[in-house]
Amino acid sequence: MKTEHVFKKFNGNTQELYDSLITNLFKNILHLSNNNYIYIATRGSKKRQAPLEQAIQKALNYTENKLNTKIDSTQKILPQTPSGEVCLQIVDYCNWAVQRAFLQNDMRYYKFLKEKFGLIVDLYDYKKGWKNFYSKKNPFDIKKISPLRLGIKNTHSMKLTFAHKGLIKKLLLCYYYMIC
Repeated sequence: MKTEHVFKKFNGNTQELYDSLITNLFKNILHLSNNNYIYIATRGSKKRQAPLEQAIQKALNYTENKLNTKIDSTQKILPQTPSGEVCLQIVDYCNWAVQRAFLQNDMRYYKFLKEKFGLIVDLYDYKKGWKNFYSKKNPFDIKKISPLRLGIKNTHSMKLTFAHKGLIKKLLLCYYYMIC
């Protein structure tokens, strides 16, 4: 069961949580292309550019260590507003569909888009092991996931605050990636 320890790990610092999610998202994939153009939705001020670059560099370092080789790809981070980049609007919509499944047990929108998802990773479902990777061979379904708990006894009978929904959306950011 996912509990609020996931959120406590970052001492309530959503920037650190976001950076950790970015690192996890880009582990093991930056070597697949010589030039990576990474479009990320803008979050706050320009001060966020350096931490995002560090998070991506951390993912690159992880991959280099894992493969025991130097990776010579370049990473260009392009912060955009969702209104300025159509692919970000698509990712937001897909993210919302998965978030709705987690929070409201509503698979309707996910089912409409399910063929568009290559991989969904329930990053903080530690007890499931490799069963928390959902793909065509292991389809995502709310009946398979551990409940997401935020220190609240029953998330389905209680309205979540905007802050909780924001944290959940940031967690879901790492659950999949899409190539537009």
